[in-house]
Amino acid sequence: MSMVIHELSTNALKYGALSVAEGRVAITWSIDAENQRFHLEWRERGGPRVVEPTKKNFGSRFIQTALPGQLKGEARLLFESTGVVCDINIPLSSLQETIIAAVD
Repeated sequence: MSMVIHELSTNALKYGALSVAEGRVAITWSIDAENQRFHLEWRERGGPRVVEPTKKNFGSRFIQTALPGQLKGEARLLFESTGVVCDINIPLSSLQETIIAAVD
């Protein structure tokens, strides 16, 4: 999860909303207790106009494959003209650390 946030941040700084003084990134998150899911939305605005790339670069592929592969989650990367949006949806169980008790 931290690598996905790092990738989104790096791209926003180089090409997206954080590459200009007026640009902003809104990060919202919530927990769906009934379905035991964590949801995070990354939404850029105020940056350069976005055009969907014709080829998927390393970052896009990483974001869309790392979460399903490692955290059993989903990531949708949307290239809206007003800014990049990334929707992340992960089972809570994938985000919890396993506690190992010490045995004497």
